[in-house]
Amino acid sequence: MRLKTLILPFVLAAAVAAVAWIEWKSPVIRDLVQGAPVELVLLGLDDDNGARRADAIFLVRLDSRIPAVKIMQIPRDLATLKKPEKINALLARHIPEAGRLIKKTLAEAMGQSPLDWAQEPVRYLSVDALSFMRLAGAFGLVAWPGESLNPEEALGVVRERDERGDWGRMAQHKAFLSFVARQLLREPWRIPLLVIRWNSWKRSVETNFNAPELAALAVRLRAWMSPAHCYFFQLPTVTDARGRLRLDAEAFGEMLPFWTHDGPAAARPALSVEILNASMEPGLALRFTRHLRRQDPQIDVLHFGNAPVPSASSFLILRQSQLRLAKELLIRLNRKTGLEANHLIAPAKRRGVQFSVLLGEDANGLPHLKPTGPLEHL
Repeated sequence: MRLKTLILPFVLAAAVAAVAWIEWKSPVIRDLVQGAPVELVLLGLDDDNGARRADAIFLVRLDSRIPAVKIMQIPRDLATLKKPEKINALLARHIPEAGRLIKKTLAEAMGQSPLDWAQEPVRYLSVDALSFMRLAGAFGLVAWPGESLNPEEALGVVRERDERGDWGRMAQHKAFLSFVARQLLREPWRIPLLVIRWNSWKRSVETNFNAPELAALAVRLRAWMSPAHCYFFQLPTVTDARGRLRLDAEAFGEMLPFWTHDGPAAARPALSVEILNASMEPGLALRFTRHLRRQDPQIDVLHFGNAPVPSASSFLILRQSQLRLAKELLIRLNRKTGLEANHLIAPAKRRGVQFSVLLGEDANGLPHLKPTGPLEHL
């Protein structure tokens, strides 16, 4: 017992020294500790007849001021200006330079050099189909509406395409990441398990992360895994006369204040929303609207109806507001209705509402939204 008492202070001192060393040595952890934003790049690689392509591209911004995990999804077919190729081919050939190349492509399209936010991503992580399944195996079964996905099924979900083509696949990517974030919130013990298994899966990924840094980052992001802290951004694009996908510079300019800060400064208005049913359950938007109006009269539901496309996951879509107000609304929706959703940032003047509530398939299980009569199926 006395030996343990003598050793314990040295163990604690060693642990504190290790944490301090990581925070001093790692630019990611150091910036987060100091309150500065950090950007990372995540790539999902696919092999097309021997040619690698980055078919899933995410620029991630960790902002401790809000706090927020901001995830910008970049279409794989986005054209680069200086070379006659798509960004998915360019990034797959230059994975360590992916962050710089993404920023360069956006800057050229915006006519800015550098961009207003000139910070370059400091870390990257790329996975292919095999390494994705190994990571999924270390993570365990992934919750999905009506089922639990094993590694092979999870890969099938993120590679699935519907009639919308790549846009449908990108919607699946957002839904999958939102379900993983919620599962990590409910089962936090999976985070250290992934770090412990670093040696088993690091050989199948390409990254400049190291195990201690990844462990420190996982600890710091544990409190940010809540859906209220996760904001998805869809890079706005247009199709030019030659059929190539280009950045919509005007729409991207409207989105940038939300990416770099909290959004445009504005007086706090009343909360106005529309409810859109993106599930296969008839009458869900009507029942949700009735329940929300009873539970929180301060939220003004101006419209309800069907979404133009289905969604597996529910989202709170920001139209005209700020990130902090979106977070407050999302928390209120969860407390009043039980809805678990992530943010989707899509600035647009739509029917005069600040937010759209997109009810996905995961909203079908909310007990108070079960129909009580035949008219509520309509």
